[in-house]
Amino acid sequence: QRNAQHILSEQKQNMPEHTVTLFELISDPLKAEIHLEIYSEVLMAHPFFCCFRDINPAGIRKVCHTCVTVVSLSVGDVLFSDGEVPIQPRMFFMKSGLTKYQQEACKEVENVQRLQWLCEPVLWTQWTHCGTLQAVTESTLMAVDADQFQNVCSNGAVDTHLTRYAEVFVTLLNQQEEGCL
Repeated sequence: QRNAQHILSEQKQNMPEHTVTLFELISDPLKAEIHLEIYSEVLMAHPFFCCFRDINPAGIRKVCHTCVTVVSLSVGDVLFSDGEVPIQPRMFFMKSGLTKYQQEACKEVENVQRLQWLCEPVLWTQWTHCGTLQAVTESTLMAVDADQFQNVCSNGAVDTHLTRYAEVFVTLLNQQEEGCL
């Protein structure tokens, strides 16, 4: 019942697009602009996406339009678990609420809240989750689908900044101890 109440509350505040009849009538470029306005504030909390916007405004617009979805969690919901290989790899951004992330190796719990992100490695490499994320309060996250993101970024000219970022990110990731991920 609590989950249903949270979903209804979220739908009142953020109506799903498919319930807005007029939304289907507007042009795709206008939809892309609307998605950019809705999602970019949260994405821009991450330095990569902020730079990506500055270097490739059309690219970030396309990412917001085709790669981002909203995920709602109720208290106690687990989004992903330690050792899980994601079937649908996604990077997550906290939009509202509070979640906790815990790695089995260190037993330390880290709170994750608005404008923080999780699972960035899925954008750049194959990934297995190294901890568990659970909702402490009713929470809303934005998810960037890794496969769609890679598809958007691989179409057309390859952005050298994006490629270099990915290379450096994976190099630094490989240098980390497993308990620090």
